[in-house]
Amino acid sequence: MADGSLARLLVRAAITVAAGVMGAGFLGWRAGLLVAALTALGYLITAAAAPLLGPAWARGRVLRGLRRRGYRLVAAPSGRVLAAGPTGVYLLDARHRRNAVARGGGTWTIGGRPAERVVERHTAAAARAAREVGAEEAVPVLLVSGRLPKPVMRAGGSVLARPKAALRFILDRPEAPDGAETAATVAAEARRLWSPDPGEPGPVHMGDPEAPENPER
Repeated sequence: MADGSLARLLVRAAITVAAGVMGAGFLGWRAGLLVAALTALGYLITAAAAPLLGPAWARGRVLRGLRRRGYRLVAAPSGRVLAAGPTGVYLLDARHRRNAVARGGGTWTIGGRPAERVVERHTAAAARAAREVGAEEAVPVLLVSGRLPKPVMRAGGSVLARPKAALRFILDRPEAPDGAETAATVAAEARRLWSPDPGEPGPVHMGDPEAPENPER
């Protein structure tokens, strides 16, 4: 799987079996079964609770998945993240707590704000970012929570998706012949403009939900 889910599942299964074998070797087969069952239960509880842990978990999963696949991440203005890699350049709005999608009264809102306005601002921010870093295009991606009619939606030039679907969308797009070289150039220019720290940002700090809006940037 693109986000590494299958690999994680296999590793956890191996750990569960190993724990059961060790328990059986030391304490007998009944104890081994109990240890294996408790280990598996622990993984199930963690998987069920993970989506409830908030924006840091969801944001971190997306950024780690992109970094593992060779994407370069740079902190962009207003708490956004520029991701440049083999399939292109993306501007991610990862302020997950503020991006809850809801529908009421015949209109859509994102984080309690009119969806049209949120999408318009993010699309404009992506266009500015592309111009500033010298990219042909920066695809605007909004990481949202809540129910969507489709896993990945397009609205007003932006892509709306829950974190896992957004990661799959980016990784599944066709790679450009010179994608790696372009990504390196774009990321270097973005760091020069926006980031005083030459290192790539960590996932915990990207998309701070308290970061102020800066529509004039």
